[in-house]
Amino acid sequence: MTSNQGSSDRERLAAHSEVLVLQEQLGISYKDAAHRLYMAELERVKRDQSMYKAFAGLGSSTKKTLEMAYKAISTIDNVSKGENCN
Repeated sequence: MTSNQGSSDRERLAAHSEVLVLQEQLGISYKDAAHRLYMAELERVKRDQSMYKAFAGLGSSTKKTLEMAYKAISTIDNVSKGENCN
């Protein structure tokens, strides 16, 4: 689903069911239950975005480290073969 599309009937019905369950379990209003679920989902999205950024940074860091290691190994190989390395 793209960000321009709304929720499907099935998604709205599932969300409604979750709100009703939370409302009954906690004895709170429908509005408060819906707000709690919304805030929980918002926190999940924030956490997921944070993890995505962390892994993206880890990927680029790993790539740089591997490139540096490859250059160092190549230099060592060239020295051990008696080649001039500049």
